[in-house]
Amino acid sequence: MKDTKFLEYRRLLVGAEKEARERLAHERPGINIQTHGDAIDNLIEALDREQSITTSMRASEVLRDIRAAFARMEDGTFGECVRCGEAISQKRLLALPWTPNCIRCQERIDEQRQDNDSLEAA
Repeated sequence: MKDTKFLEYRRLLVGAEKEARERLAHERPGINIQTHGDAIDNLIEALDREQSITTSMRASEVLRDIRAAFARMEDGTFGECVRCGEAISQKRLLALPWTPNCIRCQERIDEQRQDNDSLEAA
């Protein structure tokens, strides 16, 4: 991988890491359990709390993936799919610089998740 592309991906990862950390810091206060009034108020607070938890979980996942991408940069495997070893397209890396999978492998993972979700729902 060219040094200029590598530096661009690193810059994107640093920015994404900062954004995910800010999102986590912003959502943490919304996770506190509080009851302030009637059932409607409590329901709205519960829904807000659930949204904060979901957003925090996603930000935590992205941070984990970003750390893994930095590790792949260090060991020289950044840009290679962790499943099949093929190169991840530059277009995909620009959109999701922390992605560990090529688009083909990611589609397989997504299909497997859908199949599992369908089985669990049945």
